[in-house]
Amino acid sequence: MILTRKHALIPSATLLLLLVVYAGLGWPALSGPFVFDDFPNLQNLELLSGNAGDNLGRYLTSFIGSPGRPISALSFLINDSAWPSDPFSFKYTNLMIHLLNGVLLFGLLRQLAKANPSLPQSPFWPLLAMAAWLFHPLQLSAQMLVVQRMTLLSAAFCFIGLWGYIALLQRAKSVLSAFAALSVLGICTILASLSKENGALLPLFALVLNATLLRETLAGKPLAIRRFIQWACILPSLAVFAAILYMATRPGTFSSRDFNMPERLMTQMHVLADYLRHIFMPRLSGSGIYFDDYPVTRSWTQPVSTLLLAIGFAASLLFAIAKRKRFPILSFAILWFFAGHAMESSILDLELFFEHRNYLPLLGPVLALSALPFLLGERQRLATALFSLWLALLAIITALQAPVWGNAELMTALWVKERPLSLRAAQDVAKYRYDSGQPQEALDGLMQAYDGGIRQADLPMAALLVKCWNPTVQTSRDLYQDSTQAIGVSSYSNSVLSSLLLLRQAVQENACPDAIDQTQWLTLTDALLANPKFRAVSEQHIRVERAKLFIHRRDLDLTMTELERAYTVGPSVELTQKIAEVLLSAGLVDDAEQWLKKGLEIKQPFFDTLMYDPKDQSRKWLKAIEIAKMSQSQIAPPPE
Repeated sequence: MILTRKHALIPSATLLLLLVVYAGLGWPALSGPFVFDDFPNLQNLELLSGNAGDNLGRYLTSFIGSPGRPISALSFLINDSAWPSDPFSFKYTNLMIHLLNGVLLFGLLRQLAKANPSLPQSPFWPLLAMAAWLFHPLQLSAQMLVVQRMTLLSAAFCFIGLWGYIALLQRAKSVLSAFAALSVLGICTILASLSKENGALLPLFALVLNATLLRETLAGKPLAIRRFIQWACILPSLAVFAAILYMATRPGTFSSRDFNMPERLMTQMHVLADYLRHIFMPRLSGSGIYFDDYPVTRSWTQPVSTLLLAIGFAASLLFAIAKRKRFPILSFAILWFFAGHAMESSILDLELFFEHRNYLPLLGPVLALSALPFLLGERQRLATALFSLWLALLAIITALQAPVWGNAELMTALWVKERPLSLRAAQDVAKYRYDSGQPQEALDGLMQAYDGGIRQADLPMAALLVKCWNPTVQTSRDLYQDSTQAIGVSSYSNSVLSSLLLLRQAVQENACPDAIDQTQWLTLTDALLANPKFRAVSEQHIRVERAKLFIHRRDLDLTMTELERAYTVGPSVELTQKIAEVLLSAGLVDDAEQWLKKGLEIKQPFFDTLMYDPKDQSRKWLKAIEIAKMSQSQIAPPPE
């Protein structure tokens, strides 16, 4: 018994050792800066500054979509409730969640091995599979891009849901007990989806398990249980596919993109092939978060590899479905990988390529590879040696990449060198130079990237800002003219709108007369409104910015013209409040009251109103107006 207990401790001790080793490998990355999507998302923490209790609901609904990923939003409060902030604690928490996910995956795989005797029964198999998943360098971007805590938390709930589902399914002897297993799955699907939308794929993951590694477990259950389980996984999966199709086919969905739905689908053939190549053959260079220069595929036959990849992927899916009984592990690997990419690598109008999208799909290939050393019989030693070398390679590359993530100067310089046509890499290195007190180098770098082939308005507009804030920098360029010309042919970009806001604030104060004045700023906004991609997505935003300049000029007519046009583009409660505020400041109380009442008629997303209802502010204003009118009527002289 003593010997048995000692042997039982070995897997646990090994698990702890692996977690400690990975923490050591990932630690150098924690000193890195916020990057990319961290800024527009985490700046929502500003809403909590000074009055966190009253603004918590507003903060929770400030993230993209509805209900707005509230669980992930809440998790950021572990680290700070204000902005700007220190990135270290955010990245540290992400690292800890990744380690927790490793533990959850270990438990899930052990439970899966108990449910399926054909899987390796060695206590070290779950450790090897977990280690490969944990140590893979693709996982770094999900941890060090702070906002991807959404991905980490969604995965955590998926692992918990599947672990509980398998454990309860094994014991299920009636439809009622099977319902308990499905309840765990359903609850975790909700929690995963409230962390990030692709958590809704959890029933599809369960369906993949049912068809492959849990097939024998289900086969031993009564027919009623089998049907109940299968349909309970099939129906929500179909609902997800229907939602994807609906969102992808709405009018104007791809209006801000440089590709349409068929082109995105064609491009994803190459994206998925690149993902698989990076999974099996990880590379030291060319990783990171900036893939905005990924080439768009516009034909199934040019290049012909697009069609060949599509045929290959379709054939692999058909093989996995047809041979799931004979090759359950291989079928699982194939089906799990494609299930994990069913949302973000399909027909939705998302960007083309991100490494962190492999956080969960990676498990499919990793599980199959880790099982080989235990299932190949006479070739076990060779398979073990090859897998060990591959695992060591994963650890080495992660160890070499982590310090890059942790060094802003090295990271920005390396990424712009590796991806010279990436707009975001060029912006990132310019930001680093500017923040380091090198405005001249920042401006020069922006325009060199612009002249080097990145013909996007983001670059000259950012250079215009640098010139505005630092009049002593030298340039022979007419940055305003460059910006105006570039806007006409530019793709949609949030950073252009950010620059527009900052330039508006500057010209209001006449802070940069040598760079741009108010009339020129308005000309920039005219150019943006003339660009179909910006007009389709951000006309309301641009018109509100124009209105703010006219408010500063105290021009009520032009202010109302812009705000009313903005409202026509996209009615919102907040916009009616802005209009009412302008009208009240002009003494037009009755008009303001009408706009506030109009705002009360606007339908709000159901989930958002559970946490924050902007109409509450309108009701307070209307009540105040009513009280003010009553007070005036009481003191007003009687009519003659």
